[in-house]
Amino acid sequence: MLYNELEGGHRQKSATHKIPEELGRLAELEVLMLGGNLFTGSLPVSLGNCSKLTVLDVGENELSGDLPRALEGLAKRLAKLKQLNLNANAFTGRVSASLGNFSELTVLNVSRNKLNGTLPTELGTLGDLQVLDLSRNKLHGSLPPELGNLTGLQSLRLSGNQLTGVLLRSLGKCSDLEVLDVSVNNLARRIPPELGNLSLLSEFYLNNNSLVGNVPSPLGLLEYLEIFYLNDNHLTGSIPDLSRQHNLLSLQLCRNDLSGSIPVSLFSNSSNLEYVYLDSNSLEGEIPQEVYALQHLRILSLGQNRLIGAIPSSLQECQKLMLLDVGRNNLSGPLPLFDTTLPELVVLKLSHNSFEGEIPSWVWRLSKLQMLDISANNFQGKLPSTFSNLLGFKLEVTNDTASPPLQDGPDLAMPETTYLPAVRATDKDREADFPYIMEVMALMDLSRNQLSGGIPSDIGSLNKIRSLNLSRNVFTGGISSNLSFMTSLESLDLSYNKLSGGIFQNITEMHNLQIVRLSENNMSGLIPSSTRLFEYDHLFPGNEGLCGPPSKNSCISSATTPTSSQVPVPEPSVTVVAPLDSGFSIEDWLSLREFSIGFAIGYTLVLITLFVSHRFRFGLFKLSGFITPVKGEHRSTPYGAFHHPT
Repeated sequence: MLYNELEGGHRQKSATHKIPEELGRLAELEVLMLGGNLFTGSLPVSLGNCSKLTVLDVGENELSGDLPRALEGLAKRLAKLKQLNLNANAFTGRVSASLGNFSELTVLNVSRNKLNGTLPTELGTLGDLQVLDLSRNKLHGSLPPELGNLTGLQSLRLSGNQLTGVLLRSLGKCSDLEVLDVSVNNLARRIPPELGNLSLLSEFYLNNNSLVGNVPSPLGLLEYLEIFYLNDNHLTGSIPDLSRQHNLLSLQLCRNDLSGSIPVSLFSNSSNLEYVYLDSNSLEGEIPQEVYALQHLRILSLGQNRLIGAIPSSLQECQKLMLLDVGRNNLSGPLPLFDTTLPELVVLKLSHNSFEGEIPSWVWRLSKLQMLDISANNFQGKLPSTFSNLLGFKLEVTNDTASPPLQDGPDLAMPETTYLPAVRATDKDREADFPYIMEVMALMDLSRNQLSGGIPSDIGSLNKIRSLNLSRNVFTGGISSNLSFMTSLESLDLSYNKLSGGIFQNITEMHNLQIVRLSENNMSGLIPSSTRLFEYDHLFPGNEGLCGPPSKNSCISSATTPTSSQVPVPEPSVTVVAPLDSGFSIEDWLSLREFSIGFAIGYTLVLITLFVSHRFRFGLFKLSGFITPVKGEHRSTPYGAFHHPT
């Protein structure tokens, strides 16, 4: 037998089985592929008898044990081995120095295990090595300079470890390198400009380290670069000229301290760009009008910078845009009046700027929108009377075409797969990074503006919203009971407006609702009974006309409290009275009144029944002792003969 494959699709058949020792009897075996099963135990030493083996793939199983010990038994006897794949198991121990004995090895993948220790210098002796993947282990220490000897290396992945020290200048000699991933480590100091010599590089991941200094200008010469991630470091200076990177698909420079303006060439010459993350820096200037050239753009994240000016009207040409974040800048002016909407937009963040004017109609036609945050601006005008086009905020509509969320980082498949990044938003009184927009999450924050008029009753149709914040505007009128249709709502903030009227009673039946803020309005009436929803500080100050717990005001109802089944729910008519000093509480007064009314009604019914019903009158008088039967007298009537007692 020269070839054996039991790869994938056999996870049930091989469950809890060990790799048979008998495979070592196959002396002529050249290829053994057992990946994607549920094999357990250790790697059989008997495989060393398969001296002609060139491919050994046992990845994605549940193998364990000390890896150095297993490899030492194989390294000297499998001299022809070219591909060794042990990824996604539970091997422990160090990266064995005996790997240097696999002199013909071209592919070594031991990623996603539990290896520790440092990288052995013997890796530098594998002159034929093309792929080296030791990512997502627990390796520490510095990168051995000998890695620069691997001049035939095409892919180097060391991400997700605890590596320290500096990024090697000698890696610039690996001229065949196409993928370099040392992300999510503790590498420090500057990025060596020698990495600009890697002219074939297409994927470059240095994100989530502690790198400092400028982005070397030679990196802008990497014309085959498709993925360029330097985010989450301490980089300074300006964004280098990337005009030669015509193949660039995804650019992440966010969460550094970069300054200067956004290069116009980034938009005008990189027409294939789909993902642009420049947020959380110190960038200045305006958003280039040339953004229209990015016809494939899906993500434009520019938040938390110092950008000025307006949103360019040319942005409407980016019809594939899924996320637009320009929040926390110094942008101003009215929003552009797009001739068309952005049909794929899921997230729109404009918060903490100085935008003004009315919210243009295209915003309310974004059918896939799930997060709208325009808080802390100067928007004016009224909300639309209907939200019929905001289908992304409604549970009834499912979006089968929505792209599935993926994780950030080197596992990202580009450009076939799209994803939404972490989005910072305020939900239930906390500001946090949501990892991605999930199908069950929808947020709307219109707070801290100058919006006026009534809150449209049709807002109740947005039943997918989890958090609704309309606070600190000048809304007037009452709160529609249609809000009770927002069954997903967890947080409702209507504070600091000019709302009046009462609180609809069936708000207590909104079982997902956790936070309600209504303070600093002009509301009145009976507070619905709910210790879960209504805290004193969330209702007051303001709203001096509200009565009942937890307020200090007492109220007497002059109308029947409506039931929760009534929609819309009429507000109860109440009379507010001062708290009583006699110690006789409002609850005692209400109980006394209800008892008096009940007694009067019951007494009236008894009198009417006595007058109409002879049988009832007789039974009652007999029970009371007012009449007794005459002894020995026959009952000539159904009741017999009676006389009054003497």
